[in-house]
Amino acid sequence: GWPLVVLDPSVFAAEGLPLIATVASQVFGQLLELEDTVIFFDEMEALVHTRADTSGSFEQKFLTTSLLPKLQELADRAACLFFVATNHFDTIDRAAQRPGRFDFKLQILPPSYEEKLRLARDTLGADLFAALEADLRRRPYQENLRLATRNEMLALCDALRRHPEQAEKTLSHFKAELAGDGSFREEAVGTALG
Repeated sequence: GWPLVVLDPSVFAAEGLPLIATVASQVFGQLLELEDTVIFFDEMEALVHTRADTSGSFEQKFLTTSLLPKLQELADRAACLFFVATNHFDTIDRAAQRPGRFDFKLQILPPSYEEKLRLARDTLGADLFAALEADLRRRPYQENLRLATRNEMLALCDALRRHPEQAEKTLSHFKAELAGDGSFREEAVGTALG
């Protein structure tokens, strides 16, 4: 029954990158006034990126350094529950991972291969899924489907729904994209299919 506040990096960058630390101070000032609220920080790695990364900019390191005490203050106040989500836990600064900042870590793995096929069936509809199921189950694509995130599966299903006649080309592109950088971009599929 508690209200939910969802924050992602775009909230902090709303006034532009030069003012991100100022906006972060304002946002955390408001968060510290809340009680009995659930706060959800999404894509946390963008907010507290590891300072050990030599390719990181001064601004990113400054942002991480300025946000760590704010997170600690929010945790110490204990008037709200807050959750953090990331797909890149290894890029979160080690200081943010210290005991006391977060009480519990839970790794949520991608859906199983069969769950992804159910998602494809639900998204594509029974008839289109039946027409494409043999392709989706072919060995060259099974491993890629196992590695794909839910959003990547939805992007794949959207591309297959728009161009079912080019399923083989779409699946090949999907496989290449996942092998290249671990993500499947819908616009790339549109370009490849065009």
